[in-house]
Amino acid sequence: MPQVSVIIPLYNAASFIVETLHSVIASQGVSLEIIVVDDGSLDDGPDRVRNLKHPLVTLLQNKGNKGASAARNVGIAHASGQFILFLDGDDLIAPDKIQKQLQRLVNTSNAICFGDTRYFFHDEEDPYTRKSEPNQQFYFDSNQPIDFILNLYGLNGNAGMIPIHAWLCPVDSIRNAGPWNESLSVDDDGEYFCRVMLQTHSILYAPEAIGYYRKFRHRKSLSKDKNRKGMESLIRAAELKHMHIAQVDNHHQYQLAKVFNKVYMEAAMNTWPVFPDLTRKCIRNAKATGCNDHTPLLGNPWLEKLKPWFGWQLLSYLAYYKNHLFSKK
Repeated sequence: MPQVSVIIPLYNAASFIVETLHSVIASQGVSLEIIVVDDGSLDDGPDRVRNLKHPLVTLLQNKGNKGASAARNVGIAHASGQFILFLDGDDLIAPDKIQKQLQRLVNTSNAICFGDTRYFFHDEEDPYTRKSEPNQQFYFDSNQPIDFILNLYGLNGNAGMIPIHAWLCPVDSIRNAGPWNESLSVDDDGEYFCRVMLQTHSILYAPEAIGYYRKFRHRKSLSKDKNRKGMESLIRAAELKHMHIAQVDNHHQYQLAKVFNKVYMEAAMNTWPVFPDLTRKCIRNAKATGCNDHTPLLGNPWLEKLKPWFGWQLLSYLAYYKNHLFSKK
């Protein structure tokens, strides 16, 4: 039976880490090692891991807070399994998740597998009662990884997301993809799994392999924190994904240009008007694709009607300062 290494970065997740570990330990029909990498927690999360005293769980520690990507790289360096699962310290998996994915992977070569994700709020009593929200636009088997990636990034409509703990990957695809980019704070997982997917021949979907993604009602996630560092990371991750795909493929130039024109213009919208220099950078990147198909959506039907006459930047500017003014009253 192949061994699976579950790598969990831990930072100030004392309230959740034991529940997360129990969800992994309960996995059925698999051989596991669980590697928790403490990334300079300021709470008692590491002590709670130690107090479990479970033979499957190893606790490693970073010196200081280096970020989740750095912690995952430490976990990879210590992993001995034939497959890797990344799991955040506040998320959960179903008891048969890993088993269902291994059933898809054991008779295949150079493939990775992702499962379904159910989202729940942290104050709900039982996340395991949550229902799936099927999304056939993104969730399917594919032996064309680049087509799969471009569709995920929004080629055929809205862009999608596959959380990191949805994936189960052979260790070879993980090591061939290279380390997590420790300079990124937002979309570090998107950039990383872009590289992983490009290493494979097949992407498999196991709908019964369920992961549970914890959401918080009053806490901003890193991906929604629109500070300068986060926006710079979002743009850099987009540039790297664009480069990764362009380096390995010469047959999707139009689709690649269309997707990343959209990605860069949406990033321009996210940075405007707070960081105008970043907005200009995004617009330059969008123009450099050679495609001019996309203008950012303003999220208001009246603004959309006015956009052809006044442009998205002016209308977005006025909407931002109107909202900012009223939020201070």
